[in-house]
Amino acid sequence: MTLKRLAPFAFVLGVGLFLRLYLLTDKSIWIDEIQHITWAKGYDVSGFLDVRSQDLGIRRPPRDAGNALREIRRHVPAFSDLMLNLWMRAWGSDSDFALKLPFALFGVLCILGVILLAHDLFGRRAAIAAGLLVACSPFHVYYSQEVNHYAAASCWVAWSYVFYFRFLRSGRFKHGAALAVFGALALYSHYYSALVVFSQGVGIIIYFGARLKALARAAIPLVVSVALLGVDFRVVLAHLFGHASANFGGEFGGARFFYERLVANLLHPWIGELANSGPALWIVLPLLVVVAALFVLGLRAHEERRLRWLIAVNTLLPLAFLFAAYGLMKNNQLLWPRYVIFFSFTLFVAVGAFFVGPALRARHVAAAVVLTIAMGAGLHHYYHRFKKRDWRSAAQAIATNGDARDAVIVFVPNVVYALARYLSTEQRLFGVSEEDLLNGVFDRATADRPGVWTVFAWASGSPVLGAIRKRLACQFPFRDDHGIHLIELSRHHDGLRRTPTTQVNRDCSPRNGFVVARSSCVMETGAEPIRVVGWVETADRLSTLSLVIKGPEKPIPLVETPAPPPDAPPQPDPPAGTTRRWFQGALDLAGIAEGAAARISLAVRRSDGAVIEAREDLLCLRRHPVARTGVPGPLVANAYIDAPGDGANIEQGDRFVVSGWAFSSGGISELVYKIDGREVRRSPRHGIARPDVATVFRDVNPSVATYSGFSEVIETATLSQGPHRLTLETISPQGATTPIAAPRIFHIVNFAAIKGRGPAGPAR
Repeated sequence: MTLKRLAPFAFVLGVGLFLRLYLLTDKSIWIDEIQHITWAKGYDVSGFLDVRSQDLGIRRPPRDAGNALREIRRHVPAFSDLMLNLWMRAWGSDSDFALKLPFALFGVLCILGVILLAHDLFGRRAAIAAGLLVACSPFHVYYSQEVNHYAAASCWVAWSYVFYFRFLRSGRFKHGAALAVFGALALYSHYYSALVVFSQGVGIIIYFGARLKALARAAIPLVVSVALLGVDFRVVLAHLFGHASANFGGEFGGARFFYERLVANLLHPWIGELANSGPALWIVLPLLVVVAALFVLGLRAHEERRLRWLIAVNTLLPLAFLFAAYGLMKNNQLLWPRYVIFFSFTLFVAVGAFFVGPALRARHVAAAVVLTIAMGAGLHHYYHRFKKRDWRSAAQAIATNGDARDAVIVFVPNVVYALARYLSTEQRLFGVSEEDLLNGVFDRATADRPGVWTVFAWASGSPVLGAIRKRLACQFPFRDDHGIHLIELSRHHDGLRRTPTTQVNRDCSPRNGFVVARSSCVMETGAEPIRVVGWVETADRLSTLSLVIKGPEKPIPLVETPAPPPDAPPQPDPPAGTTRRWFQGALDLAGIAEGAAARISLAVRRSDGAVIEAREDLLCLRRHPVARTGVPGPLVANAYIDAPGDGANIEQGDRFVVSGWAFSSGGISELVYKIDGREVRRSPRHGIARPDVATVFRDVNPSVATYSGFSEVIETATLSQGPHRLTLETISPQGATTPIAAPRIFHIVNFAAIKGRGPAGPAR
């Protein structure tokens, strides 16, 4: 091919490269990318409490490929992150540019694959048009600028389609071998590539019909693609079915969400993230009609009827499969538009084929204008208006507007890694969650500090934000809020370093405490109400006290006691000028769902009639009876410890949460927590609803698998520094003890004693 004939293709690739490098590092790396980077370096995303940025895997140099591969395979198919490990080590840098560059290059390589695919099917003009559509697609530009597995996986999918159509039409061995290799690479890169392989298989059936010999021969490369996965075949399937069945996308959206996501999925290839902003119907419908018409007319440009059906099936079947699975499994996240990227190439090729013809006509010009306007609007929105959470600016605000001694409290915990990516100071970071651990966090985060930062992302509806601000308002009289996109960033401080935006904190709640076994506040169905004992300290005269179950907001009267109950542990003296009042009452959790946890607050009515909430809440569980009694039949049991992660570092003296799931068809009366073989806790706090466990273990009684979650707080004051071994045992209703789950090794460290160095214990 002459240079003149190659020039248009070089121009298309140049446009694609420019758009993928333009403003490549403008947006901060966000939490999904952070996880992939950390795994690619060979570290787990764990250890969120009392750490420095420098101590976390996101800031450490990458480990060797073997260690990285072992970590990666625990989470995702391995190719993309393993490639990133090799790239970082070869490049010698983990800067934002260095990390994003290979994915931009995968995006350009993907464009080349689409050009070849369109050229094979429809000719030169279609190849130029289809390549230009992918090059300018805001959707593809977005994922070519993200450190994730979508760019690599979609690249291999595009190339698998090149050799898929070549093999079906030629039957040559080299084309079949290339199809097998690229199909396997796609599966190794993202589990949703399995839907592409499935659709290609259905397409083969349509293409060859009843010609069984030809059908079997054509299926060989697809079978080899799956076979090349080897032991990772189970990894890919586990991720695919686990993702499809475990709903982390909120309450099932029903028909309305179906419609919204259908429109968003169909529009994303053309206008990108602009589709999520709810464009007006007068824009949506004409664009969808135009795209559908171009797709149908483009298919008609091919003379072979079977091939037209083959392209249509590979375009529409994966999307139809996802929407059917959405309805059957009631899983919102199945309809996230990002997955459509794997199914968009035959769509772009068919639309590109619309421009095939001896000469450009008015309809071609009109279609080009519509697509140019749509994609131009999508690119402008992505580059200049669409913003991710700006962790870079949040880190800069903390570094320049506070004190080096400030602590940083972060919600949700893994956001610690996103902030740490850009925060180079020595400040301590404390990741907090819904667990009842705020006491330990506050004691360590606020001791002898001039201020504390709070960083909240994805905190909508969480009671933790209010609880933290309520506590900090009592310890620091001033607060500064910083306007960061999608991040609630504030500094609570003593006023020594003030800004024009400094405001006075006036919402100070009284100190209180619950001395009921706070992490074992468990009510069995049909059992007597839980006896709650507690105290409150205040300088104000109080008229009434009551417990309030968050949610129903049902007040439960309390009885004030003149002295601490006999079984109450001793408490330090109250601060000068305040009085401690003790109370007790009966807590009945019959009003909440079985398997649900309820947050209990103390409502205090002052003498002036105002009602205020005390600082500390109590987290209680209403246990489903099947968690204790089990079900008749053969004994089936399994368990897993989610936290702490293996190799986690825990500050000496802090409390930490042990959580996970455990089920036994014979029932679990209590869980026994042992450290180094010594029992440290025995608790009935088991039976928290975990529907995700039931979706994975479909051969287990659904109630047994569902009500299997556990969570317990363990004290570390008596543990020596160094490694420790955590094990769990179950006690059956008959009193039999059985070890469960694999042990966890964690490290007790003293950060104060080793300040300036990373936490003790080996890096993972």
